[in-house]
Parts: sequence; C-alpha cells; structure tokens
Amino acid sequence: MDLAWAVSVPGRIVSKKNSKRIIRVGRFPRIISSAQYLKFEKEVSVVLRRHLPPKSIRGKLLFELCVNLKNRQHEPDLSNLLEGPQDVFQELGIIENDKQIVRIVAEKTFDPALGDMWTARLYRLED
Repeated sequence: MDLAWAVSVPGRIVSKKNSKRIIRVGRFPRIISSAQYLKFEKEVSVVLRRHLPPKSIRGKLLFELCVNLKNRQHEPDLSNLLEGPQDVFQELGIIENDKQIVRIVAEKTFDPALGDMWTARLYRLED
C-alpha cells in the first residue's frame, strides 16, 4: 500500500445525504442537492484544483478521511461525511470512479485549536 495523493482542506464537509431538496419539473418531483451542498462542492473544488495529481489515480484504493471539528455544534454523523468528498474527487478527475474505493478508514476529532478542517488520503492497494 502506497500513498497516491493527500490534501488538507479548511472548513466543514457538508453532508450530501442529509441536504437534499425536492423541486418540480413539470408535474414530476425531482430530488436535487441543497444549495448548501452545492456551495460546499464549489468551494472545495477550488481548493482541490490546486492539488490535482498529474493524472487520474487508477486501481483499487483505500480512502482515509480525518475530520476535525472545532466544537460539537451541529455534529454530523461520520458516515454521512464520506460521500461528498468522494464525488468531488471523481468530478475533478482525481480518481476515475468512486467505485475504485474498496476500503475506508475514517475518524472524527474535536480540537478547537485546529478549527474545522479535514484531511483526505488515497492509498493504492495491491490488485
């Protein structure tokens, strides 16, 4: 297992799972991401574009996510914080497909000195 890519991002991850809205397209309802999640996605994309790997990372991957929160106010479930970053990684071409992620290691800590931030690491696994 070797480190393929890593990044630290200031701010909180917005849960994609818990931030949906329903709109109507004609007579049909449609579920879309919330404005808050779309803003998160746009802001994170700006940061990640400065740290893009030379080409998309291929093969089976381990995704490690370390989330630090400055307090427990509006504390999200750790499992709800995993989907958003993976989708952004795929959209930016950091990985080809989030299906490549076959193992996840995640932790949530609380340190006011660090503030709200998260660190993501992708490790290549043996095929």
